[in-house]
Formats: sequence, structure tokens, C-alpha cells
Amino acid sequence: MPTSSSQIDTEFSGISVTATYPPHNGLAVGPNNIVMVEGSRIEWTNLAGGSPTVQSTYNFFSSLSPTGGLYDQRCVYDPIISATS
Repeated sequence: MPTSSSQIDTEFSGISVTATYPPHNGLAVGPNNIVMVEGSRIEWTNLAGGSPTVQSTYNFFSSLSPTGGLYDQRCVYDPIISATS
């Protein structure tokens, strides 16, 4: 039987891009943030509260000067970087 600590306390809708099939999405959850990417949008939510931030993946990665399209997104939680931040 689940304990109260294993229950979901907060629900959120996330982003939804219905223009692509199959959907290309990614999700990573860390101790402080949730990051979701789907289609051409990226969204991150601070678990301390507040509204999520949504941005185009092209704007998010603009400093890298990507050429072509940004396809098959992935999100990865890196506990080593998070521990040193």
C-alpha cells in the first residue's frame, strides 16, 4: 500500500504539440525543476512554485547557432552537475 510520501501532490498539464506524429518529447525531473520538451517548445517549472517558463527550442539553443531542424529532443537529469550547482 502506498504511503502518503509516494503520492502526487501537484498536477500540471505540461506542453502539448499536436502537429507532429509520433510526438517527439522528453522529460527530466530534478530536485528543484521539471524540464519538458516537445516538438519545438521547451518548458521548465521550478518546483518551489510560480508559473512555468515556455520557450521555443530554436530560441533556447540560439547561442549554439543550430543548423537545420532540432529533432528528437531528449532531457537528461545530471546529478553530478546538480550537486555542484
